[in-house]
Amino acid sequence: MNYVTTEKQFGELMRALETQGDKWEKQLISTLKERKEEITRSMRMTKLLTNQKKGSRQSYLDILDGGFCTNG
Repeated sequence: MNYVTTEKQFGELMRALETQGDKWEKQLISTLKERKEEITRSMRMTKLLTNQKKGSRQSYLDILDGGFCTNG
């Protein structure tokens, strides 16, 4: 299971779904494209708020921005 947190990860997810998707993913892709602006706006806001509060420390979002994080 993956959790998509950054715009970079969202782009990676969309590319993966578009190249490997079947009919179910096509419905998902369509919905994600329709809501892309809302999704990425929320991601930008999360990153902005995190950056404002983190100070000089490295955040989880900084680490994730380096690539697609997988669990398990």
